[in-house]
Amino acid sequence: MIHVIGSSKNNFILSPFREKFVVDEPHEGDNIDNMNPWYCEITGLYHLWKNDKDDVVGLEHYRRYFLDDTNKIMSEEAAREKLKDCDVLLRRFIFKDYGQRDGFWWMEKDDVMKYFIEFLYQLHEPDFAMFCLHELETEPEFAQCNMFIAKRPAIDTYCTWLFSKLEQLDFSKFKEKPRIIGYLTEFIFQAWLKYHGYKTKYARTVTFVPYDFNKVIEVTPNNEDK
Repeated sequence: MIHVIGSSKNNFILSPFREKFVVDEPHEGDNIDNMNPWYCEITGLYHLWKNDKDDVVGLEHYRRYFLDDTNKIMSEEAAREKLKDCDVLLRRFIFKDYGQRDGFWWMEKDDVMKYFIEFLYQLHEPDFAMFCLHELETEPEFAQCNMFIAKRPAIDTYCTWLFSKLEQLDFSKFKEKPRIIGYLTEFIFQAWLKYHGYKTKYARTVTFVPYDFNKVIEVTPNNEDK
Protein backbone atom coordinates (compact mmCIF):
# COMPACT_ATOMS: atom_id res chain seq x y z
CA MET A 1 0.00 0.00 0.00
CA ILE A 2 1.10 3.57 -0.73
CA HIS A 3 0.38 6.34 1.75
CA VAL A 4 -0.47 9.52 -0.18
CA ILE A 5 0.37 12.43 2.12
CA GLY A 6 -1.64 15.65 2.25
CA SER A 7 -3.99 17.78 4.34
CA SER A 8 -7.76 17.81 4.62
CA LYS A 9 -7.78 20.74 2.14
CA ASN A 10 -6.09 18.73 -0.62
CA ASN A 11 -7.38 16.52 -3.40
CA PHE A 12 -5.92 13.03 -3.77
CA ILE A 13 -5.57 10.41 -6.48
CA LEU A 14 -6.48 7.14 -4.78
CA SER A 15 -6.78 3.51 -5.85
CA PRO A 16 -6.77 0.04 -4.30
CA PHE A 17 -2.97 0.52 -4.14
CA ARG A 18 -3.22 3.97 -2.49
CA GLU A 19 -4.80 5.40 0.62
CA LYS A 20 -4.60 8.97 1.85
CA PHE A 21 -2.76 9.98 4.99
CA VAL A 22 -4.24 13.30 6.13
CA VAL A 23 -1.71 15.10 8.31
CA ASP A 24 -4.20 17.38 10.11
CA GLU A 25 -6.51 14.57 11.24
CA PRO A 26 -5.92 12.08 14.09
CA HIS A 27 -4.89 8.53 13.20
CA GLU A 28 -5.64 5.22 14.79
CA GLY A 29 -2.85 2.83 15.66
CA ASP A 30 0.75 3.66 16.48
CA ASN A 31 1.45 7.21 15.28
CA ILE A 32 3.53 10.36 15.82
CA ASP A 33 0.87 12.85 14.72
CA ASN A 34 2.16 15.41 17.23
CA MET A 35 5.49 15.60 15.38
CA ASN A 36 4.04 16.50 11.99
CA PRO A 37 5.01 20.22 12.14
CA TRP A 38 8.66 19.10 12.03
CA TYR A 39 8.48 15.65 10.44
CA CYS A 40 6.16 16.41 7.46
CA GLU A 41 5.62 13.29 5.37
CA ILE A 42 7.80 11.30 7.79
CA THR A 43 4.78 11.11 10.11
CA GLY A 44 3.11 9.20 7.29
CA LEU A 45 6.18 7.01 6.88
CA TYR A 46 6.10 6.14 10.57
CA HIS A 47 2.40 5.26 10.41
CA LEU A 48 2.97 3.13 7.31
CA TRP A 49 5.87 1.32 8.99
CA LYS A 50 3.96 0.58 12.18
CA ASN A 51 0.48 -0.18 10.84
CA ASP A 52 0.71 -1.48 7.26
CA LYS A 53 2.04 -5.00 6.68
CA ASP A 54 1.90 -5.19 2.88
CA ASP A 55 5.01 -6.55 1.17
CA VAL A 56 5.20 -3.54 -1.20
CA VAL A 57 4.82 -0.10 0.37
CA GLY A 58 5.27 3.49 -0.72
CA LEU A 59 4.97 7.18 -0.03
CA GLU A 60 3.64 9.84 -2.42
CA HIS A 61 2.37 13.41 -2.06
CA TYR A 62 -1.19 14.50 -2.78
CA ARG A 63 -0.02 16.08 -6.05
CA ARG A 64 3.12 14.02 -6.80
CA TYR A 65 2.80 10.45 -8.05
CA PHE A 66 4.93 7.75 -9.63
CA LEU A 67 4.31 6.94 -13.29
CA ASP A 68 4.66 3.71 -15.25
CA ASP A 69 6.36 3.40 -18.63
CA THR A 70 3.24 4.69 -20.40
CA ASN A 71 3.07 7.83 -18.22
CA LYS A 72 0.02 6.61 -16.33
CA ILE A 73 -0.19 6.66 -12.54
CA MET A 74 1.73 3.56 -11.48
CA SER A 75 -0.41 0.57 -10.59
CA GLU A 76 0.50 -2.11 -8.08
CA GLU A 77 1.14 -4.52 -10.94
CA ALA A 78 3.54 -2.10 -12.64
CA ALA A 79 5.30 -1.37 -9.36
CA ARG A 80 5.83 -5.05 -8.63
CA GLU A 81 7.22 -5.55 -12.12
CA LYS A 82 9.76 -2.73 -11.66
CA LEU A 83 10.75 -4.06 -8.24
CA LYS A 84 11.77 -7.40 -9.74
CA ASP A 85 15.27 -6.04 -10.36
CA CYS A 86 15.62 -3.47 -7.58
CA ASP A 87 14.64 -2.88 -3.98
CA VAL A 88 13.40 0.71 -4.05
CA LEU A 89 11.97 3.12 -6.64
CA LEU A 90 12.77 6.80 -5.99
CA ARG A 91 11.92 10.26 -7.29
CA ARG A 92 14.87 12.00 -8.92
CA PHE A 93 15.91 15.62 -8.49
CA ILE A 94 19.00 17.11 -10.15
CA PHE A 95 20.86 20.20 -8.97
CA LYS A 96 21.94 21.59 -12.33
CA ASP A 97 24.34 24.28 -11.11
CA TYR A 98 25.50 23.00 -7.72
CA GLY A 99 25.66 19.90 -5.59
CA GLN A 100 23.44 18.61 -2.82
CA ARG A 101 25.34 20.36 -0.06
CA ASP A 102 24.94 23.74 -1.75
CA GLY A 103 21.30 22.92 -2.30
CA PHE A 104 20.81 22.17 1.36
CA TRP A 105 22.63 25.37 2.28
CA TRP A 106 20.44 27.26 -0.17
CA MET A 107 17.43 26.13 1.85
CA GLU A 108 19.19 27.59 4.92
CA LYS A 109 19.29 24.22 6.59
CA ASP A 110 23.03 23.48 6.40
CA ASP A 111 23.52 24.02 10.13
CA VAL A 112 21.07 21.18 10.76
CA MET A 113 22.84 18.84 8.35
CA LYS A 114 26.17 19.65 10.02
CA TYR A 115 24.67 18.85 13.40
CA PHE A 116 23.23 15.56 12.13
CA ILE A 117 26.55 14.43 10.61
CA GLU A 118 28.29 15.19 13.91
CA PHE A 119 25.47 13.38 15.72
CA LEU A 120 26.14 10.23 13.66
CA TYR A 121 29.81 10.38 14.63
CA GLN A 122 28.82 10.54 18.27
CA LEU A 123 26.64 7.45 17.82
CA HIS A 124 29.65 5.50 16.58
CA GLU A 125 28.61 5.53 12.92
CA PRO A 126 31.63 7.39 11.50
CA ASP A 127 31.73 5.41 8.25
CA PHE A 128 28.14 6.24 7.40
CA ALA A 129 28.64 9.84 8.51
CA MET A 130 31.54 10.17 6.08
CA PHE A 131 29.50 8.52 3.34
CA CYS A 132 26.68 11.03 3.86
CA LEU A 133 29.14 13.90 3.72
CA HIS A 134 30.68 12.53 0.52
CA GLU A 135 27.24 12.22 -1.09
CA LEU A 136 26.38 15.79 -0.12
CA GLU A 137 29.62 17.14 -1.56
CA THR A 138 29.83 15.14 -4.78
CA GLU A 139 26.40 13.98 -5.97
CA PRO A 140 24.39 16.43 -8.11
CA GLU A 141 21.13 14.52 -7.59
CA PHE A 142 19.14 12.97 -4.79
CA ALA A 143 15.85 11.22 -4.04
CA GLN A 144 13.48 14.12 -3.49
CA CYS A 145 10.40 14.44 -1.27
CA ASN A 146 10.96 11.20 0.70
CA MET A 147 8.95 9.51 -2.06
CA PHE A 148 9.43 5.81 -2.77
CA ILE A 149 7.84 2.52 -3.70
CA ALA A 150 9.76 -0.36 -2.15
CA LYS A 151 9.97 -3.92 -1.03
CA ARG A 152 8.99 -4.08 2.61
CA PRO A 153 12.30 -5.32 4.14
CA ALA A 154 14.26 -2.28 2.94
CA ILE A 155 11.79 0.17 4.48
CA ASP A 156 11.45 -1.78 7.72
CA THR A 157 15.23 -1.70 8.19
CA TYR A 158 15.48 1.98 7.27
CA CYS A 159 12.65 3.02 9.59
CA THR A 160 14.06 1.02 12.49
CA TRP A 161 17.35 2.88 12.04
CA LEU A 162 15.88 6.31 11.28
CA PHE A 163 13.34 6.66 14.06
CA SER A 164 15.71 5.28 16.68
CA LYS A 165 18.15 8.05 15.71
CA LEU A 166 15.54 10.80 15.57
CA GLU A 167 14.43 9.93 19.11
CA GLN A 168 17.94 10.75 20.31
CA LEU A 169 18.26 14.16 18.64
CA ASP A 170 18.44 17.30 20.74
CA PHE A 171 14.99 18.58 19.79
CA SER A 172 15.77 22.08 21.05
CA LYS A 173 17.87 22.56 17.89
CA PHE A 174 14.81 21.99 15.69
CA LYS A 175 11.88 23.39 17.63
CA GLU A 176 11.85 26.72 15.78
CA LYS A 177 12.45 25.14 12.35
CA PRO A 178 9.17 23.89 10.83
CA ARG A 179 9.40 20.86 8.52
CA ILE A 180 13.11 20.50 9.21
CA ILE A 181 13.17 16.74 9.82
CA GLY A 182 11.35 16.17 6.54
CA TYR A 183 14.01 18.21 4.73
CA LEU A 184 16.84 16.43 6.53
CA THR A 185 15.62 12.95 5.71
CA GLU A 186 15.29 13.85 2.03
CA PHE A 187 19.06 14.29 1.94
CA ILE A 188 19.99 11.10 3.81
CA PHE A 189 17.45 8.54 2.52
CA GLN A 190 19.22 7.62 -0.69
CA ALA A 191 22.64 7.79 0.98
CA TRP A 192 21.43 5.28 3.58
CA LEU A 193 20.07 2.95 0.89
CA LYS A 194 23.33 3.11 -1.09
CA TYR A 195 25.50 2.61 1.97
CA HIS A 196 23.58 -0.49 2.99
CA GLY A 197 23.69 -2.05 -0.46
CA TYR A 198 20.07 -1.73 -1.53
CA LYS A 199 19.52 -1.49 -5.26
CA THR A 200 17.62 1.67 -6.23
CA LYS A 201 16.18 3.05 -9.43
CA TYR A 202 14.66 6.38 -10.31
CA ALA A 203 11.13 6.15 -11.66
CA ARG A 204 9.37 8.86 -13.62
CA THR A 205 7.00 10.98 -11.53
CA VAL A 206 4.39 13.63 -12.23
CA THR A 207 3.60 16.83 -10.33
CA PHE A 208 0.16 18.36 -10.79
CA VAL A 209 -0.96 21.92 -10.28
CA PRO A 210 -2.56 22.08 -6.81
CA TYR A 211 -6.31 21.48 -6.93
CA ASP A 212 -6.30 20.97 -10.71
CA PHE A 213 -5.31 17.48 -11.77
CA ASN A 214 -5.81 18.33 -15.42
CA LYS A 215 -2.68 20.48 -15.43
CA VAL A 216 0.84 19.12 -15.05
CA ILE A 217 3.75 21.14 -13.66
CA GLU A 218 6.50 18.65 -14.51
CA VAL A 219 7.36 15.06 -15.27
CA THR A 220 10.66 14.08 -13.69
CA PRO A 221 13.11 11.74 -15.45
CA ASN A 222 14.00 8.16 -14.60
CA ASN A 223 17.33 6.34 -15.00
CA GLU A 224 16.94 5.95 -18.74
CA ASP A 225 16.53 9.72 -19.19
CA LYS A 226 20.06 10.56 -18.04
